[in-house]
Amino acid sequence: MHSDEGLIENMDWADTIVILPKAIPNEYKDYLRDSSNSATAQLPLTKVFKDLPFAFLHFKKEDRKRAAGVLMHVSSLPSKYGIGDFGPSAKSFLDFLAASGQTYWQVLPMNPL
Repeated sequence: MHSDEGLIENMDWADTIVILPKAIPNEYKDYLRDSSNSATAQLPLTKVFKDLPFAFLHFKKEDRKRAAGVLMHVSSLPSKYGIGDFGPSAKSFLDFLAASGQTYWQVLPMNPL
């Protein structure tokens, strides 16, 4: 066995990658190494584990200047009694808005005519 074979700097991560979630921001800060970098759908470990076999990364969302949403009355949602409510269908609708990158759901006034 060579004397430097077990050193961290000599570890071969080959093509080992971390598959990142789809909604994660591209830019990240490595707090242990005091550096910033970017990654897309995959993060190769050779890029992160150069001197230490662990990392503390913070993926920061970009500040948005604009946002989109939907104007829709709650009665437009499907429900058990056909009049719409803030039940499971509202949660599903909010999940849909979030997945499509929308931020706002403006609910029309809910007062009697």
